[in-house]
Amino acid sequence: SYQWWNALYDGTQFVLLGYQFSEDGYISTSTDGRTWETSSYIDALKQKEWRGCFIYDGSQYMAISYNGYIATSTDLETWTVSSSTLGSNSWRGLTYAPNNTYKYIAIGNEGRIGY
Repeated sequence: SYQWWNALYDGTQFVLLGYQFSEDGYISTSTDGRTWETSSYIDALKQKEWRGCFIYDGSQYMAISYNGYIATSTDLETWTVSSSTLGSNSWRGLTYAPNNTYKYIAIGNEGRIGY
């Protein structure tokens, strides 16, 4: 069964990000929040623990893994995952503010803040 860690609404659809049987990187979508498209496995997202954060900023999806990797996608199918991390701070939240100096702010354990 699937374990969903993150959910968002991008203005046209609901999107879930999670894992199945210890394999991270599953995405499922729905236009009404009740009927879900079959979950897709995204190989680029495997084994990075995408339990941290998941947002849509109007042009791209962004996820920060629990251990600090950053992934971006414009279509939910092709993902670019950073080779470096924000550090293993158990990242738990991410927000986007388009008119701010720091457009993306992430929060983690022990009062950590990433920009």
